[in-house]
Parts: sequence; structure tokens; C-alpha cells
Amino acid sequence: LNANEMNVKPGGWQRQMHSTLIPTDNPNPGLRGITQDMCFTEDLPLDHQFYEFHGQPKGMRVILEECGLWDESTTCCMRKVLSLQTDFFAEEPRLQLVIEVAGHKCYFLPKFHCELNPIKMYWGWVK
Repeated sequence: LNANEMNVKPGGWQRQMHSTLIPTDNPNPGLRGITQDMCFTEDLPLDHQFYEFHGQPKGMRVILEECGLWDESTTCCMRKVLSLQTDFFAEEPRLQLVIEVAGHKCYFLPKFHCELNPIKMYWGWVK
């Protein structure tokens, strides 16, 4: 889940993201723990408001409305509101999940930092 790669409106060019659960810290208690799809289903009814976008990503505004977080005053900072939600904030990269499922540990190191990258130390010992 990455709010930076979402459009404000549905459809268009944006990455399709996996479904998630509305976090337990959502201000609307009735919505907590409900599955939230990031894309419209393929079988939307013909009279649905967003029928033209069936099978496509929803966009930030629709996601915020479904979470009960939409407010006309949040139009300037939709991306910030979404990225601070627990499900977006705690998302781990897919590469990390694949590595950990295989039984290994995954460490992300800063790029080009010789003091924090153990490969540079090993290379120095080999020289």
C-alpha cells in the first residue's frame, strides 16, 4: 500500500494494490476490521456510480469515503491522511515478505554508506 502512487479520482494510471483491513484505530468504530478493497470489483451493477471503473483502482477520495475519513477540508492533504493510517504505515515491502517467508532475515541498509554496510568491511578484509 502506497498512498504516493494513488490518484485522487478512480481509474487512470495507478498501481493496483491488495485489499486491506480498516485499522482498529479508525475514528469510526462501525468500520473497524472491515475488509477494504483497493479496486472496484469486476461485477459492479450497471447503475453503480463508478461502473465505468469496474476492475480498476478506486483512488484516494473513494478510499477515504469508505473509511469514514473524508472531509471537504482534507482535499489538500489526502495523501498525508492515507499514509498515516495504520494499514498504510505498517505495510512491509513485498521483497521483505518473500524473504522472511523463506525463513531468512531481511535488512535494508542505507545506500552507499560504507560504515553501515558489512559487505564493504568483508571486501576490505579480502584485499
